Amino acid sequence: MKNIFRVRPAAGAFTLVEMLLVITIVALLLGLAGSSLSGTLQSQTLAATARQLGGDLEFAALLARKENRPVDILFYKFKPGDDLGEHAYRGYQFGVLEGFNDKGVPEYRFLTEPKRFSRGVILSPRPEHSTLLALPEKPVSMPGAGVPETSSYISYQIRPDGTTTLDPKQKHAVTLVMETDLEKGDLPPDFRTILINPVTARARVY
Repeated sequence: MKNIFRVRPAAGAFTLVEMLLVITIVALLLGLAGSSLSGTLQSQTLAATARQLGGDLEFAALLARKENRPVDILFYKFKPGDDLGEHAYRGYQFGVLEGFNDKGVPEYRFLTEPKRFSRGVILSPRPEHSTLLALPEKPVSMPGAGVPETSSYISYQIRPDGTTTLDPKQKHAVTLVMETDLEKGDLPPDFRTILINPVTARARVY
């Protein structure tokens, strides 16, 4: 006797193998799209951070002329906010030099709080990419700096006439990279470099 209750597959229905294949393809496409979007966001973050830094360096040169006083540019080296990463140059600040205390420590008039780079952005740790890293590193000992006491910094000065304390015979640059892109200290494919003219203090973003 035939089983009249046997269920036949509906015409045009997908088999389990076909459905698994479709799900796998969709997952791969989503993964590729997510990776591309992440790269685009990182690139935009680097570009925005570089523009901000370049604009602030230009403003510092104008400030030195306006105040008729030297303005120091300080790049700060510290850990990220969650304290889980390594020390790296993650921010900067500029201050009008008011003088020195009895210990020879510079006394600044800071106009703003320290500006941290966008999350994940640091200066490339390789001196050939960020030549300012050749400057002497000093411990933070200025009151009112607003950075952790464990921080250190490098700095150069812009004079009222627009010249700087940087060697006029050398090229000077800082390069911004995403910390997660660093591999063995090499320069990743995506980066932004700011060239600083030691004679005019002008900053140009590349």
